[in-house]
Amino acid sequence: MNKICKTCDVEKGISFFNKKNGGKLGVEAHCIECKKLKQKEYYVNNKTKFKEYYQENREKQIEYSKKYNKDHSDEKRKYIKKHRSLNKDKYKRYDETKRERHFYKIRAREILYNATKTKKIERSLVCVTCGIETKTEGHHYDYDKPLDVVWCCRECHDMIHANTIMYKLEVIINDEK
Repeated sequence: MNKICKTCDVEKGISFFNKKNGGKLGVEAHCIECKKLKQKEYYVNNKTKFKEYYQENREKQIEYSKKYNKDHSDEKRKYIKKHRSLNKDKYKRYDETKRERHFYKIRAREILYNATKTKKIERSLVCVTCGIETKTEGHHYDYDKPLDVVWCCRECHDMIHANTIMYKLEVIINDEK
C-alpha cells in the first residue's frame, strides 16, 4: 500500500511514514525524510530557544537521565550485548584502531593507574570542585603530563568534559600553583 507525502509529493510505501493512530491509513501525512528535514530546520532556526530551555531545566534533565538509566540499565546492557554480537567485525576494527587514535590518553591513564597502585601518587578522597568526600577520578588537562591530574568525583568529571564547570576548576588550579 502506498501514500503520497504532503511535503515532497512523492508516492512512497507506508513503511516510509511514521505511525499515527488518527491519520489516514494509520500513518502521518509527511514521510520520515521530510519530517526529519523539518525538525532539523526548526532546530537550526530556534537554537537559542533550545539552549535556554536546557539551561533552565538542566538539573531536572540530569535527574531524569539518571533515573531512566538506573531503571533501564538491564535493558540497555542486553541491547548493547546483542548489538555488539551482531556487529562483531565493526567493533573489532574499532577496538583495533582505538588504541592508535587515543594512544596518549590511554598511556596517561596507565601511568596514573600504576602510580596510584605503587603509591607514587596518592588519590585524593575529596572532589576539588564540589568538596564531597567520595571515590575520585583523575582528570588530565595535558596527557603529556600523566601525573598532573585534578581529582574529582564522577559527576564533576562528567561536567568538566561537558565544559560546564571549567571556570571553577581553572580558578582552583591557578590557586594551587
